[in-house]
Amino acid sequence: MKTIILSMLMLFITISTLAQPNREKIKALKVAFITDKLDLTEKEAQQFWPIYNAYEKENAKSRKQFHENRNAINWETLDEKQAKDLIKEMSIAEDKRHIRSQKYMVDLQQVLPAKKIILLKKAEDDFKRQMMDHYKKRQQRKNKP
Repeated sequence: MKTIILSMLMLFITISTLAQPNREKIKALKVAFITDKLDLTEKEAQQFWPIYNAYEKENAKSRKQFHENRNAINWETLDEKQAKDLIKEMSIAEDKRHIRSQKYMVDLQQVLPAKKIILLKKAEDDFKRQMMDHYKKRQQRKNKP
């Protein structure tokens, strides 16, 4: 019952939040969603969230850097040497992402049982799907004559 009420509350908040996109509100919804789905104890939550937030921050920083680098490329004058250099940079960035992901899993295993780590991935995927479904419905309503 608690889960149903919380899910309905989150859906309502999601709908109202997406009416006015705001990263902080969406982040708060995601935190509530994950907390509910993982059923974290107080101790687990205190240890989990700093690890999760640091990982998310590093990923966001990496994505931002990638987009800045991509936007700085002059696609019209890109030559073969520059393209090879970009491939090398992309490979290095991917290796760093993989190492970061491995460290994240090791860190999580210090504070959460394995089952909750698996549920975390599912909760993140479910949250993304819920947000995308809401966005699609919103776009459909917007495009109706």
